[in-house]
Amino acid sequence: MPGVESVIELDGVGKTYRTGSTEVHALVDANLTIDRGEFVVILGPSGCGKSTLMNLIGGLDRPTTGTVKVGGRDISKLDERGLTRFRRETVGFIFQFFNLVNTLTAYENVQLAAELVHHPMDIDALLEAVGLAGRGSHFPSELSGGEQQRVAIARALVKGAPVMLCDEPTGELDEETGRRVLSLLHQTTHDRGQTVLVVTHNAAIAAMADRIIRLRSGRILTDERNEHPVDPEEVRW
Repeated sequence: MPGVESVIELDGVGKTYRTGSTEVHALVDANLTIDRGEFVVILGPSGCGKSTLMNLIGGLDRPTTGTVKVGGRDISKLDERGLTRFRRETVGFIFQFFNLVNTLTAYENVQLAAELVHHPMDIDALLEAVGLAGRGSHFPSELSGGEQQRVAIARALVKGAPVMLCDEPTGELDEETGRRVLSLLHQTTHDRGQTVLVVTHNAAIAAMADRIIRLRSGRILTDERNEHPVDPEEVRW
């Protein structure tokens, strides 16, 4: 499409892990192009390759075959220093496990990520947006699992990174808070032109996506555009 910028490009990407004498093909011949400002949901059962795909795009792992380009750069060829800089400047991660620093408050956990970039988003505004106004001075041990997940989401968003990779971002949240977080993620694609990829088991979340990618047994099974995405506030699960 004229004028549309491709942000993520996978060409013949495969990932094979070896356990003893056994080879596990976690991803097989993946070809994928994702444009700037798209909200993409990746669906599939456990073990189908969703997390592997996200790790390769995020520079947390290297492909066995093929090339992974993000922002026009072949990150498959970056050395460790280059990958560290890429992850710091280009990608925001929301992990299924929170990975918060237990000795830092909620505010300080978000601030730690904000200090990695030149123009971070407002920390207090983000904490309020994820429903943690007044909780910034609390340590992770003083927060519920859902609250810790919201801190992790604010930490990922604060960098304003061009690409957001979200692994089950609503897994620990109640429905109301989950919709609030989805609305916030969805808003970033429109207000800041960020590209958001969400891995989930929850097919209902796919209703709000611009594109829906389904994986099975390490292969991209379908890649479909959603012509009528619903407002995140209307998502029910």
